[in-house]
Amino acid sequence: MKKFILIFYLMGISLLYSQKVALLVGVADVKGGNMLYIDSDLSIMKSFLIDEGFVVKTLSYEKATLKDVRLSFKSFYTLTKNDIFLFYYTGHGARMKGINSNENYDNFFVLNQTSFSDGNTINGGILSDNEYSLHLYKIKAKKISIIDACHSASIYKSIGTNNITKSISPKGTGNIFERGNSVENFQSMKTNNLINISATKDTEQAENSPIGSIFTIGLINTIKSNPTMTLKELERDLILEMPKIANKIGNELADSYPEYKALAGNFTPQINTMPLRLKDIQVSSIFSDNNIKPKPLLVVKTVGNKKVYKLGEVIALNIITDSKDRYLYIFKDKGEFLVKVDLDECKGDVKKYCRVRDILASKPLGDAMLQIVTNKNKLYGVTLSFKIIN
Repeated sequence: MKKFILIFYLMGISLLYSQKVALLVGVADVKGGNMLYIDSDLSIMKSFLIDEGFVVKTLSYEKATLKDVRLSFKSFYTLTKNDIFLFYYTGHGARMKGINSNENYDNFFVLNQTSFSDGNTINGGILSDNEYSLHLYKIKAKKISIIDACHSASIYKSIGTNNITKSISPKGTGNIFERGNSVENFQSMKTNNLINISATKDTEQAENSPIGSIFTIGLINTIKSNPTMTLKELERDLILEMPKIANKIGNELADSYPEYKALAGNFTPQINTMPLRLKDIQVSSIFSDNNIKPKPLLVVKTVGNKKVYKLGEVIALNIITDSKDRYLYIFKDKGEFLVKVDLDECKGDVKKYCRVRDILASKPLGDAMLQIVTNKNKLYGVTLSFKIIN
């Protein structure tokens, strides 16, 4: 499986990772709420992450309690800035009337002990957006947050805002969506080195099915289908793909699960990053520990794809590159410098088209005759092999 690289080098992070860990939380059954099929989601995400080298911990059903989730988060507080931590939630997202004046609503993750059957209690089984932000703040690793739930975009507001204290009351009087009295307070903490991917806007509902949630299926499939896109392009493609995936799944399930025929995919995935802009982060893969700048395009061919040269004959090269470096460097296989190519003198704006005719066939050259690199220090490049005859 092709590796997917999240370009954290843009955030000024060290080049070496020591750990890649993920916490997956799935909540299926909530009293007073719809039963969700979370097993497919957890299986899809877990399989993908294991292929990418993650150690994965999963909390679901009776293990997805507030107590267990808190303990799991705290176990990751020892991670360092060189590690990657990924949190994935699939389940019910809900919201209540905002406690502070800056937000109309506060969001929370529904957990195993949550109940919607009684308007006067939610049984303490929730993880508020503020508490979530506090855990992420205390985890110093690079962080990826993926939320497959309704009303999930607001989660990012608490993650991205500092010094706002809000709370959600597990018990009290009045409907849970109108209650603003405080039982447990958490100060929202702004965290950096974060990519947050939410399934829906604040006012929207995500869709689930027996073979997986529309968002989770779409996210993994879209990343795999085009690993060179930016996060901005990923967000755009996800928005376009949701109705298509919903329609496909609805048709597949029409006979066995007629109630899912009406899946519409009528929700809008949201991606936010801290501190960088979406268009500045490339997803030539996502979630990998290969934390280096992706190799620029570099296509090098001999003119006419020639493979055999006589001594003293000109070796003419056609080169195409989108390298941001000014020069290309060409070496013999033993490291002897041959030619420096000034890309500013090549044709093209974004892609440069160069013709090189400054190299003469000579011995000894070996099997790997020429190495063409975009930077002498990083040695991103290609190697050409051909034969020299007398």
